[in-house]
Amino acid sequence: MLKKLLITDPAFYGVEPRFFAGKLARTLRRTRPEMISYRNKQKTCFRSGARATVQIAKRFGIRKVFINGSLQTARKLGCGVHLTSTQHPLIRRAKSLRISVLVSTHSKAEIRRCHRSGADFLLYSPVFYVKGKSSPKGLGDLNQITATMRAHIIALGGITTEREVAQIAATKAYGFASIRYFTDYSQRK
Repeated sequence: MLKKLLITDPAFYGVEPRFFAGKLARTLRRTRPEMISYRNKQKTCFRSGARATVQIAKRFGIRKVFINGSLQTARKLGCGVHLTSTQHPLIRRAKSLRISVLVSTHSKAEIRRCHRSGADFLLYSPVFYVKGKSSPKGLGDLNQITATMRAHIIALGGITTEREVAQIAATKAYGFASIRYFTDYSQRK
């Protein structure tokens, strides 16, 4: 079964702790993802948002929570870390601390390198078109990678509707990740 990874973004959830927590709880109640990645590149209220994400995830029975970019915060909160493609050298350090690793990748070479380094989950993007991002990898590329590698590869990029989710499900991807799929949920009904 295709796993769902919700990625937070201050543009949709805000950063003020109570507003963020309320919006995240409402989104989880409606969409029921199995995984969450707390992403707040603004760094405003970062720790309180990370703490709130972990607490809310527990309330909803979500065991796989990742904190974007901070090994220290992930370790302190007892959850995983979401590393960017430029942070791949930290994979081994995270694994030595027994921290689960989700890492962003954008090429087959990055996927192989991060998998060999011990990453538990590999985001591959962008699969579909996303304004302002590099050219989409496409389903053919995703299908080739997921068919030839025994790894937890999660598709990311341009996944906003059930149509894209169904296309990802037709591959051997472990799951899909999105910001807008979860925040635009009410518009899909």
